[in-house]
Amino acid sequence: MQQLIICVSFLVCISGCSVKDSSQQLLFEPDNYDTSLVKSFYGDQIARKEGKLQVNFASGKPYPIISISPAEGIWDASDYRFVRCEIENLNNEPQLVELGFGDYDLTLGATIVPALEKRSLKAIIYRTDHPAYIDSVFPVMHGKPDGILRGWMASTCDSIAYIKLLFPEARAGDSVRVGRIWLEERYKELNETELKEKFYPFVDEFGQLLFKEWPGKISTTG
Repeated sequence: MQQLIICVSFLVCISGCSVKDSSQQLLFEPDNYDTSLVKSFYGDQIARKEGKLQVNFASGKPYPIISISPAEGIWDASDYRFVRCEIENLNNEPQLVELGFGDYDLTLGATIVPALEKRSLKAIIYRTDHPAYIDSVFPVMHGKPDGILRGWMASTCDSIAYIKLLFPEARAGDSVRVGRIWLEERYKELNETELKEKFYPFVDEFGQLLFKEWPGKISTTG
């Protein structure tokens, strides 16, 4: 499998939680969803099986894409930090899955689902609009601390026409099952004082991230 490089913003918080939590919003439930709202860009077979949506890749075309649209209107994810999707790999080889919003070219997150296993794909919801004080606290930074704000990309978080799942390594005959898709963790815009208290400084004297430890991290000049 080709090497995957996923570029994420600084200080993305990774945490798991139940979709029943009050801080979450369910978008897609396979058992209670009109399957006509789920499309394959290349005509792959889609059917509901065992409470999930099974996708059988029959086209053999590169980079199969599945889209899931709202029952009506658009989805507004501007109040949330992340979107999650349950994926089950029915194949004997790992499956790479990416998630994006609508026609926007960049994907928001990805995961590799091992053979015959299940994973929850967690993708970050970016936004570009933010108060000027954030730029004054963190000047000349395209990716702002907390992993949400970006200075160089358009945001579609408040007007999602559809969610797309991309399978770059899928081959004809492969199958996956898609479970629930939901938004999680409320987005809170920190004021200037809160930003400084939480993230300033964020590197040590050696230019290393303060909030993480790893083998070989420099701790002394001796």
